[in-house]
Amino acid sequence: MRRSFDTILVQGPRRGSILDHEEFVPTPQLIDTPPVKSPETATKTDAVRTKSPPMVAPTERVVTEGKFFRVGSQKFHPRGVTYGPFKPDETGGTFPKPEQVERDFALMKELNANCLRVYHVPPRWFLDLAQQHGLKVLVDYYWPKHTCFLEDRETIQFAQDATRRAAEALKGHPAVFALTLANEIPPDIARWYGAKRIAHFIDGLAAIVKEVDPQRLVTFVNFPTTEFLQPASLDFVSFNVYLHEPRPFANYLDRLQNIAGDKPLLLAEVVRKGTRFMEID
Repeated sequence: MRRSFDTILVQGPRRGSILDHEEFVPTPQLIDTPPVKSPETATKTDAVRTKSPPMVAPTERVVTEGKFFRVGSQKFHPRGVTYGPFKPDETGGTFPKPEQVERDFALMKELNANCLRVYHVPPRWFLDLAQQHGLKVLVDYYWPKHTCFLEDRETIQFAQDATRRAAEALKGHPAVFALTLANEIPPDIARWYGAKRIAHFIDGLAAIVKEVDPQRLVTFVNFPTTEFLQPASLDFVSFNVYLHEPRPFANYLDRLQNIAGDKPLLLAEVVRKGTRFMEID
């Protein structure tokens, strides 16, 4: 089974570190602060520098307010990791066993994470554990967006049905950060159909979610090649950004803030120079 903690979620100008898993467990390193030493040599000053803000009440939903997220009365600055995707087990389950998830969540909290991104709709027990650990979950789900889906009625229906099932499975749970309607529409597909048709389709998926769970936040994870895709119904703007050097990364982040306009901006996946990746089979 593959388990990975490998990228971070960052809101707006707040930036963070890339996290690995198990054999290599670093302390968090914020871009705006000097690197933190290893756990064996870290000083009290290091601990103060990387101390996270007080935990917000996990029983309340994440909401948007202008360019920011809130949970209850406090601003919520997402700092997290991707979790998965996982090879299905013998029962078809796409998540580790609860005891493994609890250990992983504890590691995330040690790293000052407050959210995670998953690539399948999680079971309720998973969300319950996330809530107990004060973690919010950004949820992806599958539909075949890498095909010419707007020409195939069956594929369109599949996407709509998958969206409704995901919304119903997550309905009302406060541990859910948001539902991701799509991730990285291929550039050739986006250009073939045009930005307006793709955006209209994604807006339709957003309407399905809002019909099932009106308060559920929705987003579409874009990437630089298709930044011209800008659906109107999103609660916040999300991008995957793979720029390794700090200067180009900072410059592109400024551009994304302009694209996001008056909505919050979330970096759903980001890789920086020196990132280490691990896969556990």
